[in-house]
Amino acid sequence: MSIKRKIISVILGILGILCVFYLLGFLLAPMSQERIEKGFYNDYENIRIVRDFLMELEDESIYITSSSKTMFTNTEKTSMPSDNSAAISAIDRLFSRGYEVISKGDNCICFLRWNNLDAGRGVAYLIDGNTPSEQELMFLTYLQPLDIDGWYYYEEDFNEWKRRNQ
Repeated sequence: MSIKRKIISVILGILGILCVFYLLGFLLAPMSQERIEKGFYNDYENIRIVRDFLMELEDESIYITSSSKTMFTNTEKTSMPSDNSAAISAIDRLFSRGYEVISKGDNCICFLRWNNLDAGRGVAYLIDGNTPSEQELMFLTYLQPLDIDGWYYYEEDFNEWKRRNQ
């Protein structure tokens, strides 16, 4: 192999490695507030259908993940109820569009759009209309009301929360 070919191979190898690191950084980087809000407004009809569906359920705690499409409630793990096909279809559409977890707590319905082990970002609806607190959103570090009443963009970050509350 000639010297020119070796140099070209090394340069191409380095460029390939740099591309891989760039793509990993892009994929692992937090999703921006603008992107999450844009997704919320684009997906609002599906989000509204799911919110209304969850508000009708009597369970105080509901947790649905994109990976299992199983509904975890405060009392049991169940499959999704099949009596509301519009809600099930809306949940499927939201998960296909990148939402990761849909959950309901005592007073809050959350649509988590991005997360890692310590942090998360998404949109939340407060059932009673009050401003969300840490009671509704654990490790809350940033909150911004959206243009539609009752809806908020939120960020949770355990490490930042811990630093602030020491």
